[in-house]
Amino acid sequence: MLGVHIRKQFLFALVLAVAALFILDAFSHSSSKPAFSSAEVKFADAAGGGMLLVPASCPSSPHYSGECQGGTPSSGCSLTASSYFVAAGDSVTLYWHTANIDGLGVDFGSGLINFSGTIQPGGITTSGQSGAVTITAPSQTTTYTYSGQGTFWYLNRNLGSFSCDATISVNSCPAGYALQNGQCVQSACPAGYTLQNGACVLTSCPAGYTLQNGACVNQCGAQFFCQGSDLYQRNPTTCNASLYQHCPYGCQGSACLGAPPPSIVLWNVSPVLVRSGSTVGVHWQAKNVKSCTITGTNGDGTGNNTTGVWDTDTGDKTSSPITAQTIYTITCQGLAGASPSSVSESTTVNIIPDFQEQ
Repeated sequence: MLGVHIRKQFLFALVLAVAALFILDAFSHSSSKPAFSSAEVKFADAAGGGMLLVPASCPSSPHYSGECQGGTPSSGCSLTASSYFVAAGDSVTLYWHTANIDGLGVDFGSGLINFSGTIQPGGITTSGQSGAVTITAPSQTTTYTYSGQGTFWYLNRNLGSFSCDATISVNSCPAGYALQNGQCVQSACPAGYTLQNGACVLTSCPAGYTLQNGACVNQCGAQFFCQGSDLYQRNPTTCNASLYQHCPYGCQGSACLGAPPPSIVLWNVSPVLVRSGSTVGVHWQAKNVKSCTITGTNGDGTGNNTTGVWDTDTGDKTSSPITAQTIYTITCQGLAGASPSSVSESTTVNIIPDFQEQ
């Protein structure tokens, strides 16, 4: 009796498998009506007569552009995403669903058909009729493609291949901005500013400053100021002032003055035409100088004769006897940082010719 019962179960299973095979062949030859497709459809399930069962979650309005895009249901599969406009590095979930392979117009379910596929780029392996995988958004807009094939489990017959895709748009926003509905919207402001109606508005000032007409104004006055010949600095928090720097060349406004330029205010050599053996007077005065040297081509002022060294910024000297043309020169070096760094002047003394009658 047990053997008879087992044979009956085997024959019943065999009849079911053959019947399923005939149904597959019948639908593959009789389904001639193309599946309905719409740009508004992101995913759909196939009905027995070739039509699609479309969820009512994606009308044309008020959805923003791209929200309803995705794979083509008539291709035998659909690939959807949790978000189609993201920032680089965000997490995105991809959902796949497989049905209506090779235009059969019927979904036998995962119990009779084995579905296997991949999602590229990334080489993500999928199995089963539906599923989901979470990925990290790429650095640029990328189209993901889900493709594979279905196989009838009992006879290992290839029922056809499928392919569909979904595009993830990646937008990069500058610092202080965030991606919202595919647009960069300001989300942060610098210190002292508050985000109001999408714009950064100045609302506070640092210590020592007050907000006046949308600008920070120093309530203590200028941070640096002159007092006499010295420069002072004011603490913006307490408004107390303290000596900041001595100004050797004076102070004006809110800064020390630079070194004044050197100048020769007096330079006189006379007379400039003498008889051989006569002397001349040399007179000079310099201002805003560090040092001066006064020399003659006859050795005056160099220390090589009885006149000694002439190196003061003011002086009156008598030359040694002039026996030939002599050039006197004054050169003065300016103070540190002055421009020009030095000044110079020269005077030539000539000898009167001595004529003799023959």
